[in-house]
Amino acid sequence: MAVAAGEPAMTNLAGARVLVTGGRGFIGQAVTERFAVAGATVVGTTLAEPPDESPIEWVRLDVRSLDEVRKAVLATRPDVLVHLAAKVAGDRRIEQLIPMLEADLLGAVHVLLAATEAGVGRVIYAGSLLQEPTRDLAEPIPPSPYGAAKWAAAGYARMFHAIYGTPVVTVRPSLVYGPRQVDLTKMVPYVTTTLLRGETAELTSGAWEVDWLFVDDLADAIVAAAFASDVEGLTVDLGSGQVASVREIALMITELVGGSGQLALGAIPDRALDPVKIVDTGLATRALGWSAQVGLDAGLRATVDWYRSWVAGGGTDTR
Repeated sequence: MAVAAGEPAMTNLAGARVLVTGGRGFIGQAVTERFAVAGATVVGTTLAEPPDESPIEWVRLDVRSLDEVRKAVLATRPDVLVHLAAKVAGDRRIEQLIPMLEADLLGAVHVLLAATEAGVGRVIYAGSLLQEPTRDLAEPIPPSPYGAAKWAAAGYARMFHAIYGTPVVTVRPSLVYGPRQVDLTKMVPYVTTTLLRGETAELTSGAWEVDWLFVDDLADAIVAAAFASDVEGLTVDLGSGQVASVREIALMITELVGGSGQLALGAIPDRALDPVKIVDTGLATRALGWSAQVGLDAGLRATVDWYRSWVAGGGTDTR
């Protein structure tokens, strides 16, 4: 089932060349498709083997290598570069420190540097609203190695704009969900696929409240950020402006799935340092002309329908 998110103004992107790092990831797939629909020529990067048949041009790229990033940017000569490639995990294990540093901080710096050297017209860097501390927090401590890396990378993005004039726009989405998220460590795909298999999904208490953002809405926001005027240097938070607890979402998924699967709320401890952040959507509306269009009911229904087909087909990774 497809959900139609808001229609972005696409005329400015007709014929533009867009490079999307991490284009085969969960968010990357939605973003590359949105740009292609907008009339752009899209080049996506992937760590894995590129697909044999695709309307999108693919390049193998490891953003941890500055040399590879420079070569990809120079070969592509994009008008717009969207940096999505990242290692994403919110856990606190010390083993995550170096991988997150290399992929999420150094990778972002490599992209910003290569884009600046090549004179790319617009760079869109995807941060993390939930994992990056904000100035209004009493103790701005990153809640994870991932959060620390993304926070530092966002600082580099601001520095590149201020000192080198890099035309970068930072977007910070809240918690993104939707079809094609095949990382089953994430809450929505884990709960949905577990229940679809008739098993028990073990969760925390579910008390944590989150602003949930449907993936197609995020893709529309990124497309809008590619052509909006006077936005370079801005950090734009993206979300619905409303929160729902993990427990509420899990119960909604349970009702949509049906069957014999069950929830075990409280089976695992709550995670420390998870903040509640209600997105102020005003800047996104003013600067990008964007607001979230897909509500939780429609978004979760579309998501569950996709996973129902995915599980029935054997649960093969679509990336």
